[in-house]
Amino acid sequence: MKSLELELPDRVAAELDQLVKAGLYHNTQEAVRDALNEFLRRHAGALAEKHQREDIAWALREAQRE
Repeated sequence: MKSLELELPDRVAAELDQLVKAGLYHNTQEAVRDALNEFLRRHAGALAEKHQREDIAWALREAQRE
């Protein structure tokens, strides 16, 4: 597992602390992991489309060289 160090605005850190205090997460690390996983899940389609467009553009450039 990769470890990251990050700085958060005080407001965001306080909201994470509240989620932990409310019992929704065991700790802030778990809350941040959950938030990042949700973000990645929501944007997976857009990211896949971006990669597909880049692959198509590359293939078109290669075809023009031939």
